[in-house]
Amino acid sequence: MSDEESDDELLARLSAVVDAEIGRVPSDLSEFARAAQVWSVVDEELAELVETEPATVRSSATAVTGIFEMSALEISVVLRGAVLVGEISPPDDDVSLAVETLAGVQPIELDELGRFRAAGVYLPFRIRLEATPQRVGAVTPWLTH
Repeated sequence: MSDEESDDELLARLSAVVDAEIGRVPSDLSEFARAAQVWSVVDEELAELVETEPATVRSSATAVTGIFEMSALEISVVLRGAVLVGEISPPDDDVSLAVETLAGVQPIELDELGRFRAAGVYLPFRIRLEATPQRVGAVTPWLTH
């Protein structure tokens, strides 16, 4: 590289080398990748709209409660302070849940009766039912109050 070569000229030379070495990604492969990404988001949104119907959501000064039906399960939750407790019905060993907050996603451990407890949960939050070969994934609406 000479001292007079601009960043744009260097970028153009590097792009030419990369294109020659790697080649272009076929357009049909790029379109497939974009479509797959779009559908992954749509699947999650449809799970919320189709699979999650809030049966009851209540809030008081001390607790936020919710009961949700999704993917043939009923999920009951109570948030008191920063502790989320709840249960799934009927209990199922193959169910994998997580709680999502603004801080991130935290897996939830279920006991043999389908009960769970998670600390460090603050509003807003929502519950994720992870997809398995036997069950479609779903997510509850955000509980905000």
